[in-house]
Amino acid sequence: MKRFKGMSKASSAYSFKGRLLQKQDLRPRAQAQRRQQAAQERANLIKEMSSENRTMVHEMDLDAGDASPEQQELYDAAFNTMPPGEEGFDLSHEGGEHEVFEEFVHHLQNITGVRRVDYRDRRNRVELRTTQWNEQIDVLVNAYLEYSQQEQDGLVCEPAGADEGGDAFGIEVIDIFHRRYQTFIPTPGEAYTNATLLRYGYIGCSPVRPSVAISLRTLAVYRQTHRVCPRLSIQAEVKKSCHLHQVPYRRYLCELFTIAYDIYIEILHCVDGRIRTAMQRDQPNSELLNACPACMYKLEDEPPLEYSMMCEMDGNNSLKRIDAALRERQARTDTRRPRGPFWVGQEEVDGFKDDVKDDSADPDDDWEEESDSDPVATCIERWRNAGPEQRKKMFKLFDEAGIFVVACRHGVVVLVCDIVRSGELAKYGLAMVNRLVDMFGSRICIGYDIGCAFEGTVSRSSIADKACESLLRFVVGSFHGHAHNRGCQLRWHPLYVRGTGRSDFEGCERVFSASNALAAGTRHASRFHRHQAIDEHFAFWNLDKYASMSTFLLNHYREAQHVIDNHPLEIKEIQRKLAISDDNCLAYIRQEREYLQGLKKEPPDDTLRFDYVEALEHLEKCCLDDARGHLNRLNNTPALPNLHKSLVNASRSIRSAETKYHNAETTAAQLEKSLQLEMRWTSDHSEFRAIKEKLKERKYQRALDELERLVVQRLFELSKLNMSGTGMYNLFASDAIRQALRKYNTLASTHTPARPQLSWTDIVEYSFLGEFELLRHSRADIREAHWAQPSHREVTLKVLQLERAKEEVIRVNVEARRLRTFIHDETLAVHKAISRVQSSDPLLAAEIRKRWALQEAVNSVHIARLDRLALLPGMSGSDGLSVRIGTSQDACAMTSDIQTSVDPVIQEVLSGDAGGDGIQDDEELSRNVEGLVDFIEAVTD
Repeated sequence: MKRFKGMSKASSAYSFKGRLLQKQDLRPRAQAQRRQQAAQERANLIKEMSSENRTMVHEMDLDAGDASPEQQELYDAAFNTMPPGEEGFDLSHEGGEHEVFEEFVHHLQNITGVRRVDYRDRRNRVELRTTQWNEQIDVLVNAYLEYSQQEQDGLVCEPAGADEGGDAFGIEVIDIFHRRYQTFIPTPGEAYTNATLLRYGYIGCSPVRPSVAISLRTLAVYRQTHRVCPRLSIQAEVKKSCHLHQVPYRRYLCELFTIAYDIYIEILHCVDGRIRTAMQRDQPNSELLNACPACMYKLEDEPPLEYSMMCEMDGNNSLKRIDAALRERQARTDTRRPRGPFWVGQEEVDGFKDDVKDDSADPDDDWEEESDSDPVATCIERWRNAGPEQRKKMFKLFDEAGIFVVACRHGVVVLVCDIVRSGELAKYGLAMVNRLVDMFGSRICIGYDIGCAFEGTVSRSSIADKACESLLRFVVGSFHGHAHNRGCQLRWHPLYVRGTGRSDFEGCERVFSASNALAAGTRHASRFHRHQAIDEHFAFWNLDKYASMSTFLLNHYREAQHVIDNHPLEIKEIQRKLAISDDNCLAYIRQEREYLQGLKKEPPDDTLRFDYVEALEHLEKCCLDDARGHLNRLNNTPALPNLHKSLVNASRSIRSAETKYHNAETTAAQLEKSLQLEMRWTSDHSEFRAIKEKLKERKYQRALDELERLVVQRLFELSKLNMSGTGMYNLFASDAIRQALRKYNTLASTHTPARPQLSWTDIVEYSFLGEFELLRHSRADIREAHWAQPSHREVTLKVLQLERAKEEVIRVNVEARRLRTFIHDETLAVHKAISRVQSSDPLLAAEIRKRWALQEAVNSVHIARLDRLALLPGMSGSDGLSVRIGTSQDACAMTSDIQTSVDPVIQEVLSGDAGGDGIQDDEELSRNVEGLVDFIEAVTD
């Protein structure tokens, strides 16, 4: 631009257009516009600069100092905006801005003399953030309900009533399909930024002044994906998003996603609370009392069942959590607690920590030595969680060592508690039993892998009277039961327990097979996030089990009916050939139980005399002459280099011998007093020689009893798999049988007359008791006993299976009617709740209606399957409605005008079910495989 002298203030501006030089005369007004345009372009360039480049430009401006006030205002505004990519400086503290701000604050404090004391700590920043979220949670829930109502076909709608003239703000938003900078307009009077974001379908990663927001759609997709695939972690989700949006992965992005996900789950939890209040189900334990309709929705006129409820409980150590202190970190303060209704608090569990005392005060005492006293003692030897409390320990690096779960027979999780810094202690089971009895009343049957031993634990605990009055019954799971000894099986295996039907009491194993996938994501998580993951997993697990409940009932009924249709003819034919009846079969069970119990008891005759002779033999071995003679020889021996060491060892031997001698003398004297003997027996005493011969026979008989018990037990277990006599027995052989065999052969060779020797091959090839030649020399020869014959055992097993199948049919009849009545009552309750809150809270009514859509679809499938079940022979209770105990007839009307439409997809599912021969879910398809695996693992431990 060139200015002409002697003329006006006009100027000429030259520019090139292509290769042509162009000239333009600019008046003062045009010149000012051109300068303002150039200043605006320069300000825009400054906004795109980094912090370092801005600093250099600002220094050059200070040196020049020729900017007009209007231009300087544009430059200042540009300098005061955050550089691109550095909006989150308050989170990352990168670029030195934080240090500059701290230096400015200290300089200002020195000038003014006012200093602010900062009481904040990084350890409690989670707690501070939680407090800030809680202050606005009600507003956020209302905003979420508004967004949920406006959401249509998966598209985010603009919030209604937005004030275009309000204070708009921009923020970076992240969605599954895009990442962009978006402007939001708050509604009039909106106090919280996140409330505005929620109405647009986003939620910020900070409770105050968020710089990044994540869409609710993204959080919802991750939540549901994680529920069906627990192995998917937040880190994997964030890495996936980074790859889709072409952004380098940073660890702090996981923290941002976690913050948004936590408040999203909290909002959903608050919505659930409002829905429960609207449905008048906000009383304590109301969710648990309705968790499984088939188990808990008891009706007034239903037939009585042997057990009002059947469930299983067990512990699992997969969901361990490493203590934060061991990762060289201080745990941040976080007072958030589990949200799920099924959690049993640690305080309640610790209330039973003193109920079970250690039986052994001596840590060197071997608690396994008393395994021959009764069947339970053998189970204590096999199952560590049935042993003494001091042996149930866990590595100190784990804060939580696992979980303890209670589930009903349909697989619905009822109760959960943490196993804290220990093994599977008795206090966890006692706390669960106490809660079950308090909530569900009497006649509860509980399956537990150590139910035989735990029944005695309960009888010695503080809840013994409560358990006795409530007729509590324990059983051992069907497949775990095969790892228990035969005597235990006859008392606690479900097949031999009246009223258990065809329940296998192995539901906890299926629960753990799914929850184990959570372990990778919870091992290093905080306590709250571990609980949150478990909450989400079991909440969805229970929904899934409810969706398959009609399938469960239909499959169990068909299995039971198959047994009822086929077993009676087989039983009748075998009983006709053997000339026996059902009463004889039940008597065989009692005889076998008495026989196995008798093998574990020593004959009472001469017990004291046996002990007395053993004491005399021990006393004879404790003679002091050898030790004193050794010392005298050392005294008379010339000096040797190691003489002092030999004298010390000899003195120690003498003291040890004296102690043993005095102990043996005391024992012999006490036995003499008990036997009322006037003189001590000697080796020449006739009665001493007679008892000594009997003592030799006694040792042989005890070795024989132990070997016989182990072999008979294994033969019966293998007969269940049709594997006896196949040479496969060595696959399941235990060291106990080998040791018992060696001990027997040693004593058999010294017996008078000599007993036959047995080899391992002989035992492997035995197929039934008649071939077990060893039993000829036992106290009671059972080869001819009816209960030991294969044919009698087969018919006895079929009789028991038939009885359990009949019980299963009765229970399925009851449970099917409960489920149908629950669906009817729930439909009425939901529509009443919607009508009740429609005028006062239309947003909540819309949310209830939205959530009911899925439940209604599932119920349509249930009704169709229950209708099919009602047409099967033997069914009587699945096609009618009743009234729940504790409710009035008016509250649950028997008819309803509510009409529901069936979705075409649902109708196709129902048509597919009707066209097949049977319905099988994953649980039913894997039952046989799981049972075989569990059996093999148990018997090979």
